[in-house]
Amino acid sequence: MIKNFLEKNINVLEKNENVVGSIGEYKLYKRIKDPLTHEIKIKVLENTKKFQYVHPAYGDIEEKIRFYLNYNMGGPIYGVYRTDKLQKASTFERYKNSQIWMLDLAYILNVIKEGDFEVVSDTFMYKHVTEKSTSVIQYMQKQKFGLIKIVFINFPFTFWCLRNLGLKILTKHWLFFFKTNLRGESIMISELTRMIKRMIFRQEKHW
Repeated sequence: MIKNFLEKNINVLEKNENVVGSIGEYKLYKRIKDPLTHEIKIKVLENTKKFQYVHPAYGDIEEKIRFYLNYNMGGPIYGVYRTDKLQKASTFERYKNSQIWMLDLAYILNVIKEGDFEVVSDTFMYKHVTEKSTSVIQYMQKQKFGLIKIVFINFPFTFWCLRNLGLKILTKHWLFFFKTNLRGESIMISELTRMIKRMIFRQEKHW
């Protein structure tokens, strides 16, 4: 996060009553360790396009939901929000003992029902990424996801959308939910295949 991030985003909220949340542009960075000196250097990965990881959302509720379902990014959860709208839209307290994969997107879909979302292009947030990809199953186990929710990774999010957005939205965007669940099962199959290979070749276990 760079200097004036909070000030600039709070200023957006103070000037626009219809805006419930605001964030700066979003960039990724990684730490690179020199093998000889062990010095750590920071490399920022420049975005290839504007609004690559966060995007504004204005206007009609159904249009905003349609856009963010297809955009499918969770970065806006790190934005600055109006307290009353944040409390009303929050899914975390309600589902803290019932984990949902893609809960960040669920939160965004809830909060943009309360108003518009803005992106301030001249301030930034930075997120660290690692060189090696981590195991989704390993992460879910650490977060104490149950076996059913690990195997059917995106089904709970689909049910959440049905309860909170309604059957009309779910029906209109059935292809999104079909692809989301299909992609989730593909991830699980890939993870299991990698683990089996590691066990066969007596490599370090992935999870």
